[in-house]
Amino acid sequence: MVEKSVFDSLNSRVDKFDLCAFFKALDVSGVNLEKLLFVGTQNLTSSTRLCEEIAPTNDTIVSAIVKLNLGLLTPSSPLPSYYRKAVEKGEIDEDKFNSFIQFFNHHVIKSIIKFSWVERFFIHDWSGVKMASLSMLGLDSVSSIHWIFSLYFPELELSVSKCLKEQRMNSAEFCVGVSRLGEKYALGGYVRRKLRAYTIALRSDIAQTETREFWPTEIRRRLKERLFPLMKKTHIYLIVTFTIDQYKRATYLNPKSSLGFTSLGETTSNFTWSLFEGYSR
Repeated sequence: MVEKSVFDSLNSRVDKFDLCAFFKALDVSGVNLEKLLFVGTQNLTSSTRLCEEIAPTNDTIVSAIVKLNLGLLTPSSPLPSYYRKAVEKGEIDEDKFNSFIQFFNHHVIKSIIKFSWVERFFIHDWSGVKMASLSMLGLDSVSSIHWIFSLYFPELELSVSKCLKEQRMNSAEFCVGVSRLGEKYALGGYVRRKLRAYTIALRSDIAQTETREFWPTEIRRRLKERLFPLMKKTHIYLIVTFTIDQYKRATYLNPKSSLGFTSLGETTSNFTWSLFEGYSR
């Protein structure tokens, strides 16, 4: 049990601490960091400090409540202004709404602290740190996708561009006299929607890697084993192609010739394979 004087001492100079220093001071003072409850302030004006207050509790589950100028109720909150306007108009009960948001604030702030003090919380899980840091970068852009693909395909030429992918979706067919306007019915039993996608075009002037692996096979392997585990939660639609310049392999009736990887007849033109299309999985 940490004495109340420890909390009083910390509160008296709480404005002097940055985030990591504050929690290091709590750790040294014997406060169980796993039993802290984090709440965010609700001020509409920017504060000059991150740490606001720490208050001990008599609860066996929560040892202390830490108030920080972070979270979803601060001026820099990512929440849409719609919610604040709804609270001001009385459409949402302010007390209940704030209590509801504080539940999420606890987890948001806890995550921020963990990644601010990596050596304390992730000493045995460096791979977890890298994965979490990558997930915070925001891969849904041409530059980010180009960056991550260039890391795993340094031997190949690479270009990334935005495109629109038209996708057909089945739905209930509209029937006169039965179906009602405004519900999920469509003429013909399907609708077409356009998805934002990225085309990743890989290119080489040789057909094999240095280990004599056929490039289309190697690309699919790296996608499955290395890239997709990193991007599986991003929900980004990818179209991956690979081109060999002046590809001269024709199809023959022998074990070394495979349909889909060779052309019908000798050719000296570029040959392009569609290697993947869809969401990373």
